[in-house]
Amino acid sequence: MYKKIIEELKAKAEPSFREWLRPYLSIHNDSNEILLGVRVPYLRKLAKKYQNIDQENLKKLLKSDIHESRALALFIMLIKSKAEPILMRDLYLENLNYINNWDLIDYSAPHIVAPYTNKETLRNLADTDYLWANRVAIVSTIYFIKNKDYQLTLELAKKFINHKHHLIHKATGWMLREIGKQDVEVLKEFLDKYADKMPAIMRSYAKERLK
Repeated sequence: MYKKIIEELKAKAEPSFREWLRPYLSIHNDSNEILLGVRVPYLRKLAKKYQNIDQENLKKLLKSDIHESRALALFIMLIKSKAEPILMRDLYLENLNYINNWDLIDYSAPHIVAPYTNKETLRNLADTDYLWANRVAIVSTIYFIKNKDYQLTLELAKKFINHKHHLIHKATGWMLREIGKQDVEVLKEFLDKYADKMPAIMRSYAKERLK
């Protein structure tokens, strides 16, 4: 089944879209990652078609060198998580090495990881030296923000002020902005304390709510 799905993905590849998408995803030409240029609506359609895929083939999709294969695996996991949330959460966390780009994380972590993971696990992810585990940690806090629980987001935002990578700065600013949508005073209080210490891109994202 894995080979059949890969062939379906390749059949929908768009070379011109791939070249537009490559810099957007920061995938370099010398990377081992294969980018086909398959659009997200088709990936979602394919996920519905193969939502009953067995675990072995799902893992093959998730571990593929093809970016869209991993994306498809995560869309399938999103569907499966409704019936098997703990199984999908564990599969996700056990395979973080393959969930290695911001697009893969941003649409999946808040739904597969956050609702079924305690805060200490997210803190542990934030403490690692692995960029994408850090991104999973901060992006997952949107689940708590929507439930008006801002403590972990603010804790990680303070921590990530000194992070070395701009993709964490962007994600952190995004989460702070989400807090502002719920409670602008909480955001303002945080910015009053830390705005002058924040990287410019983090501060810019966070302040969008205040414009």
